[in-house]
This record gives sequence, structure tokens and C-alpha cells, in this order.
Amino acid sequence: MRRNSLSLTIAKPKKKNRHDFAQQSVREDIFAFLKREGYVPTFDEDRDILFKVQGINYYAIIKEVADMDYAYVEVSANFTADVPYDKLLAISNDQNRDKFVCKCSAERDGEDNCFKVAMEFITNNRTNTEYQMAHALRLLPGRIEKFKEELD
Repeated sequence: MRRNSLSLTIAKPKKKNRHDFAQQSVREDIFAFLKREGYVPTFDEDRDILFKVQGINYYAIIKEVADMDYAYVEVSANFTADVPYDKLLAISNDQNRDKFVCKCSAERDGEDNCFKVAMEFITNNRTNTEYQMAHALRLLPGRIEKFKEELD
């Protein structure tokens, strides 16, 4: 007796990288949160989120955390200052002393001396993302103002 067998192979759709999903989900959560809070977020050419607080441009930069289902977020404001680089560096160091959430940094961009005030966090869910964003929006304007006061 002869037996025939039939094999059926079903190709599964390629799984989306879970890290890309976390990064995209966090990006969408931040964008929606900012809109709900009355800001006008847009995307820049790198798909970073750009929005204004009190006339100052802020960026929310979202990156994947390698081998984890989390996204890294940096909320920052960048400035160019007509101040010597060494002074910006000294102010940054002073501002960072005993500060654990907000980070100030000085850098050179060609001929320009620049400084950045930022808050960083990792997240993988909407509740944490919104909590951290609300904290950043409360914290950063004051830290920026304090940094600018030191420039004089």
C-alpha cells in the first residue's frame, strides 16, 4: 500500500524587533503627552521630537537600550553662548555637583561655545514615560534659568 504525504509550510511574517517597538511606542507616548499638555510637538529630520517651553526649543531624543525592552530618553535644550568655553565648563561642573537628575554639559561646535541642560531616563511604558516627562517639564526650565544666571 502506498501512502502519500503532504507537507504544508506556512511562512510566518518577520517579527518586528521588540527594541524598535519600544522606541516607537515611547516616541508616540511622548508626542501624545506633549499635545495633551498643550505643547505643539513636531519631528525634526532625525525623528527627534521638537517642542517649545517658554520660547525655548526643547528636544526629546529617543534611542533603544541594547538588548532590553526599554527606550532611553533625553529631554534637552541646547544653547550657543558668547562666553569662553572654560567658563561654560566650570558652570556645568558646578551645576552638576549634587544634582542627580539634571545634567549640564559644555561643548564646542566649530567656533561656537555651547551648553546643554538635559534630563535622561529609561522607560518602557506609558505611565512611566508620562511621569518622567512631567518631571522634566517641571525641572528643566528652572535649571536652564539658573545656568543662564551664571553666564553674567
